[in-house]
Amino acid sequence: MKKGKIIKFISAFFIIFPLIFFANTTSLANSEVILLQNLIFSVSLASLLIWPYLKKYYLILCLILIIVMVFLSTFKLLEAADYAGSTAFGIMFFVLLIYLPVLVRRGHINEL
Repeated sequence: MKKGKIIKFISAFFIIFPLIFFANTTSLANSEVILLQNLIFSVSLASLLIWPYLKKYYLILCLILIIVMVFLSTFKLLEAADYAGSTAFGIMFFVLLIYLPVLVRRGHINEL
């Protein structure tokens, strides 16, 4: 990895983290799991902005988290299933957000 990309990643992370933190928790981080989820969201969005070829791997991670959510909810571990599912869908939202310009460029979406 190039040094410039790492610096861009760290800069993007420090810009994105406060935005995601306040959007996800509304300034009340009542548990460590929510803070960890915000860190995961920030790292995933910053890395997708810097290295867009990681989209495929993040989608695979989302699929794994959704499967984990199903198994956890089957075993009545609903709180853990909620965290796994919301993390999966949050990362999937960021992947789709990054993929949106490609869809517009290819002509699949005419207007926004």
